[in-house]
Amino acid sequence: MAQPKTKHLFFITQLLVINLCIAIAGPAFCESLLKENALEYRQRGYQAQKAGMPQEALSFYQKALQIDPASCVIYNDLGVVFETLGQSDNAEEAYLRAAAIAPNYGKAYYNLALLYESRGNLEKAAEYWLKLASAAPEEESMSRKAQDRLSELGEIFPEIREKYLRAEAAGLDKEAAQFKDKLDSDNKALAQFYIEKAGILAKKRNYPQALHMYLNAKQLDPQNDQIDTLIETTRRKILLL
Repeated sequence: MAQPKTKHLFFITQLLVINLCIAIAGPAFCESLLKENALEYRQRGYQAQKAGMPQEALSFYQKALQIDPASCVIYNDLGVVFETLGQSDNAEEAYLRAAAIAPNYGKAYYNLALLYESRGNLEKAAEYWLKLASAAPEEESMSRKAQDRLSELGEIFPEIREKYLRAEAAGLDKEAAQFKDKLDSDNKALAQFYIEKAGILAKKRNYPQALHMYLNAKQLDPQNDQIDTLIETTRRKILLL
């Protein structure tokens, strides 16, 4: 554990450097230096966290946020420490701040989903699993975990499954629209795209949306008999729901 004298010396040094920067340097250089100071505090917080000193970690993360209050990563770190300290409400607030700063920051959604599950609020947890599955997180494995968990929750709560399937279909429609812009003149290629996406939906038993995709494919490639077969098969499965 760092000695109080050493800690105070570090903080005083940081303060002197920042004041010197403000006095003699330009705004861009000052901003860069402040970011470096925030990273230094964050690194010290992480080291304290790994060493099993959550209060020390909390102090460092809070200092980092004073310098860089728009860091989603540091807010997420702060939330983890609050959970370790048993401060669930503070952890929730920190994760929500991280998500508000960076809507595609998957780790915040992941931690919120786990937090709500720990409280037994599975419906709220599903909301954040869904956000994680729909976002573009930095780790693809996190998105897969979200999809798996939504499938599990969907077996227990039909309304959660319905929300997930609708969101997934909306995402595929958006992807299809972007793909269409690229292949506006190649109807057969776009039809094949719809067929592939419909297959994904059908495997997840989202037959109504799969049928929607197959019908789009048929409009683009009316001579494709395979699509007729897929449409008929999907319609039969819808009748069995």
